[in-house]
Amino acid sequence: MAPLVKFRGWWWLMALVSAVAWARPAVRYHIDIDEPAHHEAQITMLVPPISEQVLELRMASWRTGRYLMLPLANGVMHLVAETSSGRRVPVRRVEKDRWQVEDLRGEPVEIRYRLYANSLGTRTRHIDATHAFLDLSTTLLYAPALRQHPVDIELTVPKGWRSVSGLAAGSGAHEFRAENWDEAADSPIETGLHQSVKFKVGRQSFELIVWGVSNLDINAAARDLAKIAAAQRTYWGEFPFDRFIFMVHATDGARGATEHPNSTVIQRPRWRFGTQEDYFDFLATASHELVHAWNVKAYRPQGLVPYRFNDENYTDLLWFVEGGTSYLDELMLVRAGILTPKQYLKRLSERVEKHLKRPGVRHMSPAESSFIEWIAPKGEQAWNRAVNIYRQGEMLSLWLDLQLQQDSQGKHSIRDVHRKLYQAFPVQNRGYTSEDLKEIFAELGLKNADEIWEKYVEGAHPPPVIDALKRIGVRTRYQDKTKWAIHQSVVAELGLELDPSDPSGTLVKTVTDGTPAWQAGLTAGDRIVALDGIRIHKDNLAKVLRTFKPKQLVELAFFHNDRLQTASIRLQEVPSGRLTLELAESLSAEELKHLALWLGQAPKEPQQ
Repeated sequence: MAPLVKFRGWWWLMALVSAVAWARPAVRYHIDIDEPAHHEAQITMLVPPISEQVLELRMASWRTGRYLMLPLANGVMHLVAETSSGRRVPVRRVEKDRWQVEDLRGEPVEIRYRLYANSLGTRTRHIDATHAFLDLSTTLLYAPALRQHPVDIELTVPKGWRSVSGLAAGSGAHEFRAENWDEAADSPIETGLHQSVKFKVGRQSFELIVWGVSNLDINAAARDLAKIAAAQRTYWGEFPFDRFIFMVHATDGARGATEHPNSTVIQRPRWRFGTQEDYFDFLATASHELVHAWNVKAYRPQGLVPYRFNDENYTDLLWFVEGGTSYLDELMLVRAGILTPKQYLKRLSERVEKHLKRPGVRHMSPAESSFIEWIAPKGEQAWNRAVNIYRQGEMLSLWLDLQLQQDSQGKHSIRDVHRKLYQAFPVQNRGYTSEDLKEIFAELGLKNADEIWEKYVEGAHPPPVIDALKRIGVRTRYQDKTKWAIHQSVVAELGLELDPSDPSGTLVKTVTDGTPAWQAGLTAGDRIVALDGIRIHKDNLAKVLRTFKPKQLVELAFFHNDRLQTASIRLQEVPSGRLTLELAESLSAEELKHLALWLGQAPKEPQQ
């Protein structure tokens, strides 16, 4: 790809060459990172001739992987347009994210604008003196009328920077090509100063790049990522890509991850890779994003095909897209030999316990939570009246997997569901519906699929995960620092959580429905003062509660709307310690069969 210059120069000849190569004339972009210290870039968009007199331009209003409308057009500044003859043409902004370029007269047009990019935590666009992360859907204006045209991208970057993307490389070090806008929009570019290591799994090439100083052992991570990728290839039978890039941002604050068809960006605090648990968390996140290369990128629900970048994309299946992926991510670590079954069950137990404690599971169905993810409730409302598509979807997928294994007598598992979706619903054709998913489960042997869907998918009934685990030899215990107990040791509890970030340690973060604190009228934003005359704050609440007996009547003092109030409450009784899952000491042949199908390996080590 030749450097982009003015139309009146020789660029237009190169554009014609590109057009012949692609059959459709390409839309070409030049990203000049000329003000990295101030988070700005100059972007030029070169549009081939069109028959219409008016060209519509859009900036996406959300990005894939995060189901939330974002004010992305606010970063576009100084937008102008000029034809190949040097004629300035009018540009009108007609909506917050939509412009019209007018009076084209069949001429090619050059569109120029500046972009402000300082949104690292949203994983949309971020430019500084050391790197630029560019989710192209949030960086480049696009023309809906030219959405199926090829896209050529060239960057001008500071000296010493390296540019990486899942897109096909162009002829230069900072050039990339996409078959159409949709491919470009879902293929971010990371350019800058990085650590990097490449590896292969079979014929597929992988690369791990790390931006930022951290305590990640990049070579050890690459070896483990290779094991995870191999396990996932075995699970699905093949990779849906030729190459894949793990982009890691080691930062001081931003955290999270986003999936793309042949890459992912993972953000973690820079010193959160060193301990075993932190490292497992990182690998689980990487595994999650790689699972997405199949589940939501290679096949996805009907409401997400094709992506509509300026409107909400509604589907009732985000519980399976996100929660189903959460279910598989750590299972893949077991199948890769990174986590032992004992380690996996310990980590799973934390998520099961949160699921069992959340009142919202009795108020909102997975299907409804999927549909309203665009306006998902937050804080106390989310805890008490809603569910999380990740956690609820994980628990539902776990239960459906174990139930399918039982109903099919060990012949099938949720792996076969994913393989059927991969084969039957390639994303370039059409998406699948909830009815399609239910029918696949039924075809593979799930009994009473209609009743199950009505109760657990479309209804607000938490799936009986503990019962399903018991059937395959996993028992439930409550463990504290000194002893084991099976619902025998109990302690007193208020039913509220204090905000750990509050300096005073007295601010109520959430109050759980039905608990003594709830019945006393406490709510988020109140401040605890004392319990039976003893001052309470976040550092001593648990210790003070242990001095009281369950069901004991106590006097609670708190501020509500800045007014001191008191209430007599009876403390509730809860099991002591944390819920822990472990394998039974003696397992039957049938249990071992199902465990091997579930975990990808038969348990080998002692569990105690």
